[in-house]
Amino acid sequence: MADGDMLIEGLGEAAPAKPVLNLEALKALGTTLAARFSQYEKDRNLAELKWVRNARQFLGIYDPEVEAQIPSNRSKAYPKITRVKCVSMLARLMNLLFPADDKCWGARPSAVPDLVQEDLQKVLDDAARAAQEGGYELTDEAIEQAIRTFARAQADRLELEMEDQLQDVGGSARLSFVQLCRQVLYSGILYGMGILKGPYIEMRTMRTWAKDVDGKFVATPVEVYRPRYEFVAIWDYYPDMSAKYLHQMSGHFERHVFSKHQLIALKSRPDFFAEQIDEVIRRNPDGNYRCRTHETTLQSMGVHKAVGSQPRGKFEAMAWEGHMSGKDLAELGVEVPDNLQAEDVRATVWIMDDIVIKAEMSPWTLLDAPDDMPTYHHFVFEEDESSLLGNGLPNIMRDSQMSLASATRMAIDNASLMRVFEVNTGLLTLNQDTSAITPDRIFYRDDPSPATANIPALKVVDLPLKVGELTSLVQLFQGFADQETFVNPATGGDMQKGPSEPFRTATGASMLQGAAALPFKDVVRNFDRFMESVIGSLIVFNRNYNPDPRL
Repeated sequence: MADGDMLIEGLGEAAPAKPVLNLEALKALGTTLAARFSQYEKDRNLAELKWVRNARQFLGIYDPEVEAQIPSNRSKAYPKITRVKCVSMLARLMNLLFPADDKCWGARPSAVPDLVQEDLQKVLDDAARAAQEGGYELTDEAIEQAIRTFARAQADRLELEMEDQLQDVGGSARLSFVQLCRQVLYSGILYGMGILKGPYIEMRTMRTWAKDVDGKFVATPVEVYRPRYEFVAIWDYYPDMSAKYLHQMSGHFERHVFSKHQLIALKSRPDFFAEQIDEVIRRNPDGNYRCRTHETTLQSMGVHKAVGSQPRGKFEAMAWEGHMSGKDLAELGVEVPDNLQAEDVRATVWIMDDIVIKAEMSPWTLLDAPDDMPTYHHFVFEEDESSLLGNGLPNIMRDSQMSLASATRMAIDNASLMRVFEVNTGLLTLNQDTSAITPDRIFYRDDPSPATANIPALKVVDLPLKVGELTSLVQLFQGFADQETFVNPATGGDMQKGPSEPFRTATGASMLQGAAALPFKDVVRNFDRFMESVIGSLIVFNRNYNPDPRL
């Protein structure tokens, strides 16, 4: 099954018949989307450079232009303060957002619940029956209260169902929702944005209880639809950078990489075009994968630098999601209802080079779902008007990190000059090695003149090393980094550096930590918007695919 995508079918429906494709229209669409992806890739280039720089900064690796200016005989020390800040930020946010005894989301009815007609009639009938049995008159307020009680009970059942679903939503990796959110947070902290994709649908075998012929309850397996979400690496995501805000994008691409075996397996799926995949393999028997510049750069930072960058039979596809004319989509051979052909509909199109291997209208268009229901959910760590993709923590503290590293290198270089000597070779016996001074070394002097008897042949040169001042400079930029990232000893619970002795009591420490946590709340609000998007999509999933009549 293709990474990051699953077929969504209606409950109990047979797989759709293979469409009759319009090859000319497919070719034109493939050419158009290939050109669009090329433009999106160019537009994202500056963001990639920033992400690569953030990755180096996190790992403690100097940028090539900086390292080229450091002489070979000088220190190349790089205190990894950025890594400490990023890891501390991630740990702090995970502790705030996912406490052990609670969850960071919930399902609640609106102040004025809007029920479907069937549920509303049931509430009215039950309220009227209760009033008749209780001998009191049914009022408008009693009816509204009954509606709110019913809606609350439904919300509680839905919340319990979603909590069970989120325990195992990570696709083939079988990750829990908390683990997926950790990946999203890490990406957002390091690069500025984290992305989660879904829900997609997969069939699972679950257990239900039924009575046998003897009236005993037995466990019975049943096939049910379950939601699936996947983390999307920022490197594989190509948004419409011409948009000022995410909701204004015309569409976006996601890059998928396959082995040849995985690509061939797609031919058996009804939502992919087997003939088009055959054409891709015929044109590119050794694969069409192209190693991007950022991939080569990332490989050079670690152990993968010894691995060749040759394709080795890999294939890549670009999945585009956006709006297109329903009529144009129908002309490709895709089934589009007549009432939607005059409108723009959400579509998903996969291309390999300029060959379309999949084209379909979003199934959510035909279901009970809002028009703007997202399948890509974005967490922006810090909003940045200069970038659609937000701002990561390494970029925020870059100047402090580089200045701190520079001051550290100066201190180490100066400290290495503590043993400096001035040697007067005219006062020493000839042919003595003066290139180094080692312990227990004896120098022989050959100077019979009384006038120079008090002049030492070897003299220690006392240089102004300024190590104390440079150490203070390191601490200064450490303080700047603390202020820029609001990640400091207090946020980690270290009360040794509190402002005064009274704050080291239990109450004082609590006040100090509470104040230190205030800046994190802004990041939490950004994550709340991400969670609203994810949970909203999960509610839509259950509305359409959960057979439980109580939801």
